[in-house]
Amino acid sequence: SHPTSKRPKLSTIEPNTNVEAGEQCPDESSKNKEREQEIVIVSSDRNISIGTSSNSNHLLNESRATGTFVPPSNITRE
Repeated sequence: SHPTSKRPKLSTIEPNTNVEAGEQCPDESSKNKEREQEIVIVSSDRNISIGTSSNSNHLLNESRATGTFVPPSNITRE
């Protein structure tokens, strides 16, 4: 009696979670894209601000690479 009651409950939760996850998937993608664009804009601003110092340029390159190349960074960490 108890196990049978638990089975239908799980079935109800599964489809519900599936729908929620599917709706959140596109939302997260959109947010990620917006965040990436923001990082690029900030980098560009910094480039103009500290484009005279060589040391600053190097730091900018590092920051830019981390923001633009997120997947490669993950692979290197692994």
